[in-house]
Amino acid sequence: QDLRNQLQLQADLLKQNLQASREAQELDKRLSQDLRNQLQLQADLLKQNLQASREAQELDKRLSQDLRNQLQSIIQRVDQASREAQELDKRLSQDLRNQLQSIIQDFAAIKNNFDQMNCDSRDMNQNIHQIRDFFEQIERRLDLKK
Repeated sequence: QDLRNQLQLQADLLKQNLQASREAQELDKRLSQDLRNQLQLQADLLKQNLQASREAQELDKRLSQDLRNQLQSIIQRVDQASREAQELDKRLSQDLRNQLQSIIQDFAAIKNNFDQMNCDSRDMNQNIHQIRDFFEQIERRLDLKK
């Protein structure tokens, strides 16, 4: 009788352990699914951010090209004006020469600023490509885990 009770007690404990194990497995499945859902949501958000970044980069390219064209036109006009100024410089007083020199320096500063903006834009484009590569790696890793 005592042995039977012990066996029954052990059987009950095994059933409880089995039930607890099943519940733990079910919880693990739910948590895994929740985690996958969260990672997918984050990946989707990252894709949206990347797309917005690409669109911003494209807009930046178009604006940069427009700005380059405008500045190129200004530079050509400045070059022409500079040549004309050199001819006039021979006939103008020292005050007028100083004023023209200041204008030429201002245009040179504009050109330097434009060159710096181009460098910054290239750096930003490189950073965007690095970010895109990082997110693509995440996406591939997520695809591998499915």
